Amino acid sequence: MLTEYGSQERSLRISRDEELEGSHSISIAVLSRSQDDVELINQALRDAGHAARCHWIANPNSLADTLSSERVELLILNCDSYADPIRQVVKQKDKYDPEVPVIAMQQQAAEADIEAAMRAGACDLVSMGLKSRLQSVVSRELRALRVERALNSTLQSATEYKRHLKDHMAASASSYALVQEGIFTDVNGAWLQQFKVVDREELIGLPIMDSFEPESRAALKGALVATLAGKWQKDEKLVVKAALVAKKPDTLSYAEAAALGLISLTALTAIEDTANLKRGETILIQGGAGGVAGFAIELAKHIGATVITTA
Repeated sequence: MLTEYGSQERSLRISRDEELEGSHSISIAVLSRSQDDVELINQALRDAGHAARCHWIANPNSLADTLSSERVELLILNCDSYADPIRQVVKQKDKYDPEVPVIAMQQQAAEADIEAAMRAGACDLVSMGLKSRLQSVVSRELRALRVERALNSTLQSATEYKRHLKDHMAASASSYALVQEGIFTDVNGAWLQQFKVVDREELIGLPIMDSFEPESRAALKGALVATLAGKWQKDEKLVVKAALVAKKPDTLSYAEAAALGLISLTALTAIEDTANLKRGETILIQGGAGGVAGFAIELAKHIGATVITTA
């Protein structure tokens, strides 16, 4: 079905049967002067098992309209026929959704061409005749995009949880301390008053056991271990205020969501509290393949900073 989008743009919706119209369909913007490229890309993706909904963008002036009105997951650019170069397309796309990958295509793609395309901001460059490579690159970039969006959703939930927790601590008359790996990361006013601590900064970074008498530390450690191991009575209920919990993302299992708590809060504390990272700043994150660093990278990007990382 062809739908008019201005004088030079049409949106091509491809459907084979009802299953292609489900939530698993891919929304792709195809940037090319030729409608044949839309058919070529759609056929390649169908052969790979992807349900595609392609938006044909023939005029660079129409790209902004599509990006603002559609939830595009992928841009495929024909460098041989589209008016704007890769760098300009990436710049325009980033105004609406920086996460969306751009895959470039041209008739022939040598190694030097691929390098130049990636330097300009494309995720990859594919030769027009290599259908199998196009299928592999599209599958790879879609997986990466969806993982990134899931991480961003988790980070947003963790940030909201942290905000609720801090608000609760500040308003509570009970003593609260946030501890990670046995080290104080925050305490509320009631804790300071109860333990007669004048300055919060005196505690932050110190082992929690330093606040207790030596003869009490063994019993306290045992209580903490038992609590973390879930060794409470069979019929005993664990009650928590709704403001202190966050909804588990549908894409994660309960075990995965539970495992994310430590590394995500560690990354949040490092980026937001310690580094106080702001939009427009640049940050170097070592060991980007690790759990904490992976969250730190996504959080820094979410804030709007430029990220440099090592493997």
